Amino acid sequence: MLRERASLITRISVGTDILIELVSFWLAHWVRNTFLLGLAWEFLGKVYVVNERELARQDLWLLVMIIPFSIYLFRHYGAYESARLKSFGMVMSGYFSGLLAMLIFLVLMHDVFPQLEISRLLSVLFLGFTVVLLVIKEQILFFVMHHIRGMGFNFRNVLIVGSGPRALEVVDALEEHPEWGLRLVGFVDPDPKRVGEEIGGHVVVGSVDDLSQTLDENVVDEVIIAMPRSWFQLVEKVLRTCETSGIRAHLRFDLFNPRIAKPVFHDLFGFHLLSFETTSMHDIQLLAKRGFDVIVSLILILLFSPLMVVVALLVKITSPGPVFFKQERMGLNGRRFLMYKFRSMYVDAEERLAELKDQNEMTGPVFKIANDPRITSIGRFIRKFSIDELPQLFNVLRGEMSLVGPRPPVYREVVEYQRWQRRRLSMRPGITCIWQVSGRNEIGFEEWMELDLQYIDNWSFWLDLKLLLKTIPAVLAGKGAH
Repeated sequence: MLRERASLITRISVGTDILIELVSFWLAHWVRNTFLLGLAWEFLGKVYVVNERELARQDLWLLVMIIPFSIYLFRHYGAYESARLKSFGMVMSGYFSGLLAMLIFLVLMHDVFPQLEISRLLSVLFLGFTVVLLVIKEQILFFVMHHIRGMGFNFRNVLIVGSGPRALEVVDALEEHPEWGLRLVGFVDPDPKRVGEEIGGHVVVGSVDDLSQTLDENVVDEVIIAMPRSWFQLVEKVLRTCETSGIRAHLRFDLFNPRIAKPVFHDLFGFHLLSFETTSMHDIQLLAKRGFDVIVSLILILLFSPLMVVVALLVKITSPGPVFFKQERMGLNGRRFLMYKFRSMYVDAEERLAELKDQNEMTGPVFKIANDPRITSIGRFIRKFSIDELPQLFNVLRGEMSLVGPRPPVYREVVEYQRWQRRRLSMRPGITCIWQVSGRNEIGFEEWMELDLQYIDNWSFWLDLKLLLKTIPAVLAGKGAH
């Protein structure tokens, strides 16, 4: 009965979406042909006569293509899956993904088949009205369905496999959210002796061994497996029983509790993998970050090329040795690469490091002193304003670094890292990061490491933009630079 009801709700939702697209098409057609174009021609002082029949004939191509294809896309991206346990944003993401794919499709159709005369303005208006009406529809639907389920209607019966703290956490969640419409039948426990025992106000109705009998004797729509790790070998048995009974089963996959890594499902050529990821970035975000790095680094290289030529000449004139300082650094997950800087020290700087180690002003494995005698006259100036870092834009262009990210360390520092500090290598290193805009060498080593991990754990595209903007006044002020 519930499956038929869910199928009916899906059909109603599809029908409503078709109606929304018809209304959106009519609104887009009216706004473009009657309002926008007429207003534009009136503003230009010319007479504009709209051939409604001709325009309608052209626009029907759009309507014929877009409705069936959009419904397919909505279904493909999960907009018609059960929204019982989904947030409003999760449901709308399916619609937004479908509409984005539709926009790309329409752009391609316009370029590949110009004879269809698909109006870009009409397409944008159509998609805009569709988004607005879909948001209104889903908001109304969420309100109505949550209200109905909160009153005790349209519910599904749930059986929980497990009776320990993990199972009780699920019970608490069900009781806190009556709008989910989930009612607890009871618990199933591996120990047959616990059958009939009451736990948290609910009864153990069966054991794992007689789960099939329990499912036969009770009305169960969903099974939630919330067992401890020690019962892991029983999971497959429970899943097989639910599978043969035709009942949907859910597994609490937080069997392990990492402090930082987040569990994510992946598919590897048919193998289903549960991955634990320590960074918040996904493939599309990494691609966007990389694209941003390439575009901005190219612009900055062109913008600062006259300055870099002048600095190169000054470095060469004021001290013997090469213009650029090349040093092996540790990149993403320990990859080694040559990082480039304008040389700001004398050529024997590395050899003189040992005799200066007792003057180190930084904690941890990093070496910094305020008045380093190895620094050249021009080097002190270009270090103060971070001009010596400009060649690293080429490292960014090559993909070895990013504009924003933890600074790349040298190998001798990494071998002295504590285990928790090595996690800063899990993201591509950058030219600037939180440390650079927070005082640089005025900050202790451990706080520096914590700031880098804070960046990794809270990364967003907007955080990158914010740090880039903050870097400008920090560099101009030359604060904290040695």
